[in-house]
Amino acid sequence: MVQWDTVTRPKAEGGLGLRSMRQLNSACLSKLGWRVLDEGEALWARVLKSKYGRDRTGMDLFRAKPSDSHIWKGIVENAQTIQRGVAVALGDGRSTKFWLYDWATPSALLDHAQRHVPTAEQTHMVHDYWEEG
Repeated sequence: MVQWDTVTRPKAEGGLGLRSMRQLNSACLSKLGWRVLDEGEALWARVLKSKYGRDRTGMDLFRAKPSDSHIWKGIVENAQTIQRGVAVALGDGRSTKFWLYDWATPSALLDHAQRHVPTAEQTHMVHDYWEEG
């Protein structure tokens, strides 16, 4: 009997050189999440986004409810890895919800508002505010 951390050490350090299944699983779930963002128009990605995304875009997509599948919850748990490699390109601002986007915090801007934001305003896109000038 050998401890698992010994088994996963490189052979040069006295281990067997096996990969950590936990790290491999996290890597696979992170890659799947990245592909949902990168290949967003593929049928499989559109199915996941329509089922779990609830009309969110970008990194806001990665939120889970208790009733969501284990795979989706795993993708959400590993979204921090994706976040480190993602940059936001607003473009024309027509697809970025101003109040519901996680700008520089782990939660939506709406969660940090100092005043009440009317429900009708909560779904405004960045472009809407540019137009108001």
